[in-house]
Amino acid sequence: MIDCMPLGICSWDFELRGGGREARLGYGWPTESGWINIDGHSHEVRKRSFLGGEWQMLDGDRVVFEASKRNPFTRCFDLRGSSGGYVLEADSFACRNMTLSGSDAAMTIETAHLFTRRATIRGRMLDFDLAVFAFWLAALTWRRAANNSSSSGAT
Repeated sequence: MIDCMPLGICSWDFELRGGGREARLGYGWPTESGWINIDGHSHEVRKRSFLGGEWQMLDGDRVVFEASKRNPFTRCFDLRGSSGGYVLEADSFACRNMTLSGSDAAMTIETAHLFTRRATIRGRMLDFDLAVFAFWLAALTWRRAANNSSSSGAT
């Protein structure tokens, strides 16, 4: 199990701990790019184009993982890395929980409850870095939803 804790009450930066490993991650403002630091090693997460739905987790110039959104209206991503392909998708239309499935992973990202950003990652995963990148994408969808709901007030 990996515990995922926001770094502050209003923060979209997180700290993840589990299995003797730790990571910190965050997002650029106002972009959908960001950073991931795993066990003291920094990675950049870059959105490939402004309107596109593709992200890369980079270690210097080397692409560690790639993700692409299947459809702009769903919360479903195809992830690719050296260990194969994976699918990260929302468990249902109404909840924030997401599931990552693939050849060597079957894990769920679950929020503690409706009114928090705290979450856990449970299940079978052989690659901590993949779990962290999947969480980065899941939290990105939560951040988008929060930004969209806060800007849609009545006039």
